[in-house]
Amino acid sequence: MCGMMGLAVDLGWSFFVEKQAQTAADAAALGAVQEALVRLNGSSFGFSCPASPSGSLPVYCQPAPVDCVSGTLPGGTSSNLWNGCRYAQQNGFTSGGSGGRQRVTIQSNEADPLNPPPTDMCVTQMKCVKDAVYWVTARSTQTVPQLFSAVINRTEGIVSAKATAALVSVIVPGSFIALNQAGDCISRPTQESKGFVYDCGVDIDSQGGGANTCQQSGGAIAAICGGSGIILSSSCNGNGNQTGCGTTGNNNNSCANGGDYAGCTQGSTSRVWGLSIQIQTGGWVDDSSCTQAGSGACSDWTPRPVNTGNQTLFQDPLHKLSQPPIAASGPIATCGIPGGTISNASASPLVLGPYQYYAINAQGQPTGAPINLTGDVTFSASSTLCSNGSSGAVGSGASPLSTQFGTFLFYGGLQMTTNNTFTFGAGQYVMVGTASQTGPSFVLGSGGNPHVVGNTFGTQFITTAPSYNGTGYPGLATQMSASALTSLANGSVPLYQGYIDISTGSSGSADLYGLDRNNLFGLPPEIENLGNYSGNLFWQDRRNSTLQLSTTDGSVVSKPCYANGCSTLPTVLTDNRVTFSSPKLNYTSNANLNLHGAVYQPRGAWFRSGGGGNTHARVQIVTGMILKDGSAQLDLLPTDRPSVKFIDALIE
Repeated sequence: MCGMMGLAVDLGWSFFVEKQAQTAADAAALGAVQEALVRLNGSSFGFSCPASPSGSLPVYCQPAPVDCVSGTLPGGTSSNLWNGCRYAQQNGFTSGGSGGRQRVTIQSNEADPLNPPPTDMCVTQMKCVKDAVYWVTARSTQTVPQLFSAVINRTEGIVSAKATAALVSVIVPGSFIALNQAGDCISRPTQESKGFVYDCGVDIDSQGGGANTCQQSGGAIAAICGGSGIILSSSCNGNGNQTGCGTTGNNNNSCANGGDYAGCTQGSTSRVWGLSIQIQTGGWVDDSSCTQAGSGACSDWTPRPVNTGNQTLFQDPLHKLSQPPIAASGPIATCGIPGGTISNASASPLVLGPYQYYAINAQGQPTGAPINLTGDVTFSASSTLCSNGSSGAVGSGASPLSTQFGTFLFYGGLQMTTNNTFTFGAGQYVMVGTASQTGPSFVLGSGGNPHVVGNTFGTQFITTAPSYNGTGYPGLATQMSASALTSLANGSVPLYQGYIDISTGSSGSADLYGLDRNNLFGLPPEIENLGNYSGNLFWQDRRNSTLQLSTTDGSVVSKPCYANGCSTLPTVLTDNRVTFSSPKLNYTSNANLNLHGAVYQPRGAWFRSGGGGNTHARVQIVTGMILKDGSAQLDLLPTDRPSVKFIDALIE
């Protein structure tokens, strides 16, 4: 009878304590990893355990289990591991607790084939090493005194639980991720002189004709197609009383039936299709065939949009990341180009190396003019040339970090407008502003038919202005310390934020691939760190926006043009060298371009699709707002190089 009572009471109590122990272990492991994610600020790729952790909030490794006592943990109470121990304590478990019957241990390490998390799946199959970068395992135990079982010499029982959490990478979902919300306004292409006063609170504005069959939708007719889904962050629904959503009286409504919506279509030739369409709670589309409160299909939006309150969908998916750093450990070699033109009349490509390219006048002084390429030109990290040798270019500086991946800077921007072949080797290409307050800083085409070839290893194009700076590594302040660039650095030759202009003719082509983190393993840390931006092909400076955003995490600092927009530029934006045209990406190519990767623009920017070409590309677009005002179709297939982000997750 005592044995049966022991099974019922003692074993039942042990099961109850085991549930508590598991909760404490789960909370401890996840709490330590969550704190590590905050401290790494999203820059998790390539994490390695520091020999001597430093900084105000370092991340600690402890390969062997140690008790959750501040005196035994590396870093003591300032350790991210102590954060996990506190979570265990909040759930009733501490080392030495319950009269000395409890014990909590914690361990952590970087995740790689030599340091797999101690879970059965990872140890035996190694399945979680590829996507995990850091792990924490917590164990909680408690000795439980036995009551009825003591009669049969079982005076104590031991209950234990184990949990492992890790920083793991996940794919950012969606083909179109539109970030603008109520009060976020843009400039129309033909009305830029009027300021940021149009499409307030609109995420997609599809006008013009050109509806074709989406390649991946089984025959659906649409002008904008999102093969991996569409996410609209606006809560605007056409109600003229909504603050920041535009009304007829404000002269900035974009939808035919009055007032602004999260999504606008102008007739059957501007339809939108997506694998799924999700809109911020409150927001809706201007389709008269379906009301927000009703049910059934919408004629212009397929499938019917879904309202959801899941706020994580409508955050900037890369909000934990700072701006991409300049991949250099120190100053990059400089190269002044007379007149700004690099020409090549030879039948063989001119192979140029990783330099800071800038235009100079006859006196050798920087002019801020763009670098213009004529003739076949190739950029390669292994080259030491910066011109054809006969143009009088002046080059000096340090050697590149790697012959596999280079960093190339173009002050005043880069232009490719001739019918030649331009090849971009693996590397980072930074457009440092434009001398024109209304002009682009990256020009591909401008009516010409250039052929642009990228490297499958991966490339990243950044558009910015001279004050750009990456976190943790040298930014432009370091690069522009060269005496030759003084006038550009101090603003005596002003450079403004510029936009990307892709406007090739019908016979032009572009074959470009975004960064691939798998190719960056083992390269110098300044380069390997770019694995945090895996998939990214184009990155627009977060300061180049109608909003004032944090360059650290993309959060909104202020909304200088909130509600009804602004017809003059606020000081906070001019300080960032923003103009009424600069926050856009102008995509008016009449050719089908082969793009692989992700385009990133911050909230408050916009992607304009015009022209007459039909584009079917494996590209993901994260932007503030999408404006389609031409007859072209924009058909985004699921990308083979999507953006990734790091999250904390329990894996055991």
